[in-house]
Amino acid sequence: MKNELAVQDWSWEITKRCNLNCLHCISGKEHCDRELTTEESLKAISCIARLGGKNLRLTGGEPLMRKDLGLIIKEANSLNLDVDLITNGTMLNDGFLKKHGSFIRHMAISIDGQKEVHDRLRGNGSYKKAMTAVKRVLDLGINLSVYITVHSLNENSLDLLIDGLISMGVSNFHLNEINMEGNASQNLFLRPQQTDTQKRKNRIISQLRKSIVIKCVDCDERCSVSPGSVYLRCDGRVYACAEIALNSRNQSIAHILERKIKDTMELFFANAKDFANCRCRYSLFSMRGVSLLLNEPRKCPIIKEEN
Repeated sequence: MKNELAVQDWSWEITKRCNLNCLHCISGKEHCDRELTTEESLKAISCIARLGGKNLRLTGGEPLMRKDLGLIIKEANSLNLDVDLITNGTMLNDGFLKKHGSFIRHMAISIDGQKEVHDRLRGNGSYKKAMTAVKRVLDLGINLSVYITVHSLNENSLDLLIDGLISMGVSNFHLNEINMEGNASQNLFLRPQQTDTQKRKNRIISQLRKSIVIKCVDCDERCSVSPGSVYLRCDGRVYACAEIALNSRNQSIAHILERKIKDTMELFFANAKDFANCRCRYSLFSMRGVSLLLNEPRKCPIIKEEN
């Protein structure tokens, strides 16, 4: 019997728009030529459910820039999709959380340093707004992670940042090294001082050990491309992963609203079995309550070089 396609995990960049212009933003000034409309977004959610979707991670840009975000979340929830929301926190108010929080399984808020550092990267006042959002989410009992971008201004004080967040009740953290693309390419002072990958990893984990008990560190270098997860860009194009969507837009698999999307995706993944033997350009280190995405000195083996 032929196996049915079941793409369970979807990361959906629902907008490129953002209310901030962070110095380290990987997207920079990139805009989306055409976002899916509200009607198209609801059709996309229905398609995701038909294709076996279980988990829907909403990202941006800043997702709260979309006035129909609440409707999108409720529609996904009605089709039994577990919704995660990743936000900078500055637009997250009590009204939104009280109205839509019960439909959100998990939230992630970005905090990139203590007040002075965070505000330098994201703009004056952004730290206070983001920390207020952290407190609101915790008070409502919504599962929360804090996302931290590791850069030259915080790489030696991660323990202080995490200590403060733990004291508020945060227990889950995702750290990723700064990617020197987009706005970051114009702010090279943010590049971590250490160039050796192993030494950078050890430095970050030693910072974490000051705040968190770490007994075991698992490492995964495998390519994440599989029929189980995809990345949906704001214009509706589906990609095998976020890295490909960012750096090779012509390598989309399909459009979410195309009539034969299931056939197209089944064909793509049938021809993508060798990707399982590839190494990702990032290494993922997992610890209890913490994940760390580390840049490696290698290229994505799937992205085709453009002439």
